Amino acid sequence: RLVAHGLALSDLVAALARNNANVGAGYIERRGEQVLIRAPGQVAGLADIGDIVIAAPAGVPIRIRDVAEVSLGHELRTGAATENGREVVLGTVFMLMGENSRAVSQAVAAKMQDIHRT
Repeated sequence: RLVAHGLALSDLVAALARNNANVGAGYIERRGEQVLIRAPGQVAGLADIGDIVIAAPAGVPIRIRDVAEVSLGHELRTGAATENGREVVLGTVFMLMGENSRAVSQAVAAKMQDIHRT
């Protein structure tokens, strides 16, 4: 549908960027405190995305909804780990500053043995 209107995907991406920029506008200093000022993006939902004008040849606006279906996709999965193509459980251990690394590694090894028993 983009091609039918003489548009490219880059035109759509640029329109999204122009209409949903989240930018800082500096700060105001008052009574020794700094208050950050920002201009939040204008898009609040799917309908707002569909209403974004990509181009307006001859004064006729072509909106995203005219060339694309606007919907929520699948949520991106984060934190998954695989080994040899199979999903596995991944654990991370953090050691506090000043702790004995040998004692921590021994405690982790003991805990892993407990986990393997279950």
